[in-house]
Amino acid sequence: MLDVNDENFEENIGERMLVDFWAPWCGSCKMLSNVLETIEDIKIGKVNVDDNENIAKKYDILNLPTCIVFQDGKEINRFTGYKNKEQIEQFIIAS
Repeated sequence: MLDVNDENFEENIGERMLVDFWAPWCGSCKMLSNVLETIEDIKIGKVNVDDNENIAKKYDILNLPTCIVFQDGKEINRFTGYKNKEQIEQFIIAS
């Protein structure tokens, strides 16, 4: 997984990528992170919303965790909340 921040966000979402918006105090975020570590079908980036408020505001992140699939720099799909591995894999396929 790649740490993504305000400075390198745009350059990293140029290819197909799942971006996990999370915060250290979020219990569901920690659980989701463990699942994301097992996903191999897509590049995964992580944005700490506490440290990167500009990105969180730009993409209207109101609930955590929120995951967005980007392709060619554009958002193509998102989900909010915890999902298990099978649900995430199906989400990626559908995106």
